[in-house]
Amino acid sequence: MQIGIGTPLPLIGNLPSQGQGGGGITFTYVNQNYCSNASDPSPTVVPAGGTFSELNSNSGLVINATTGVIDISASTSNASYIAKYTAPGGESANFLINISTYPAVTITGNSSACEGTATTLTVASGYSYQWYKDSVLISGATSNTYNPDVNTVGSSVYYVIATNTFSGITCTDQSANFSFTVNEVPVASISASSTTICTGDTATLTANVTGGSGSYTYLWSTGATTSNISVTAAATYTVTVTDTNSTCTDQASQAITVSTTPTAIASIDNDYALEFDGQSYVLANSNENIEIDGDLTISAWIKPSTSGIQGLVAKRSSSIDYQLYTDASNPPKLQFFRSGGSTITSSDSLTLNEWNHIAITVKSGIFNGSTLFINGQPSGNGTFTISSTTANLFIGTLSTTSNFFTGDMDEVAIWDTKLSSCDIEGIYNATTSVNGQPKSANLLDANTTIPAPVYWNRMGD
Repeated sequence: MQIGIGTPLPLIGNLPSQGQGGGGITFTYVNQNYCSNASDPSPTVVPAGGTFSELNSNSGLVINATTGVIDISASTSNASYIAKYTAPGGESANFLINISTYPAVTITGNSSACEGTATTLTVASGYSYQWYKDSVLISGATSNTYNPDVNTVGSSVYYVIATNTFSGITCTDQSANFSFTVNEVPVASISASSTTICTGDTATLTANVTGGSGSYTYLWSTGATTSNISVTAAATYTVTVTDTNSTCTDQASQAITVSTTPTAIASIDNDYALEFDGQSYVLANSNENIEIDGDLTISAWIKPSTSGIQGLVAKRSSSIDYQLYTDASNPPKLQFFRSGGSTITSSDSLTLNEWNHIAITVKSGIFNGSTLFINGQPSGNGTFTISSTTANLFIGTLSTTSNFFTGDMDEVAIWDTKLSSCDIEGIYNATTSVNGQPKSANLLDANTTIPAPVYWNRMGD
């Protein structure tokens, strides 16, 4: 758009009045001042039939020698010229023409950016500028470049007004609207089934993402492209999460430590175990510090004498909170079930009429964060979430009416944290016999790194 016609310049050189020549010649254009995008002006002359030129032979002015029409856009702008009309009889007249450059501007740059990532919008240089955002003037934004706000998620519309002034002629242009979007950056984190594992064990790392569009891709430092990976080596693992719509990324890292030896734990005398006859059970009511909301570990020694679905440790009332039990296989396997979740079954079988150490460790809500153990070794994984309830804790049955355990049981312990596989192996190794005296792991050993259990039933000791 063209704004304003400036004050006419004084005539250049020794000229008669603007547009007046000797012999009564008249030579004029509608305007003296033009922006370079103006329509081409035609002159008014009396008498007609003469020729047109630039007085000083300045080739910057493109003027038709026959018609006198000036090609404004083809002429060199930001310049002044003296158009000359020579009548058929040789008399002449002059007219001063000023052409100011029209500052046509187009915004270029990225139409989007990730939150917090700087970017620059640009227009052609050489003029004066004022930037606007959503039709509001941006104070201080008077350069041909502008760094838009990238800290506020959402879309905005920018434009710029450019101004060029020459010899009092002011020409302005408003750029087309430029839509710019700031995309939310996804926030990545990693959850681990265990951050410390024993040699040969596996930890599952799961990439968790919030924000962004909800559609993501994953790239781990191992080269894997799934949302979770299983690892066995000590290292710091990194995942890069990319929002598939905006291509915004975030990274998270998790260190995994591998211990080469089981956790050391002292032993204490173990004189008694409890025999279950297939009809009896132990009831630990809800006031015995077993209301666990989150991570969980259960450890026990069992000596089953028969196969079948038999309860070992169960937290339940009218509904099942969780239960650890033997399945119907012969020989039986170990199973863990959480109401509203799935069931995991041990890959190894229990041995009838012999002592077996069993355990379940739960990293609540973490993919494959729960592990079954038999005799100190991992034997199956699954995903569970543990929530606190006031249900009673049953030992030796799944309910008051069915699925009773037949055999011996000892050293039933519960923790409100997930013990590591090294801890479970340490508990298993600490149970032994010295000079014919049975020994079991001292779960209150002050020198071990294993935390004290919230519940420990020694079954008579």
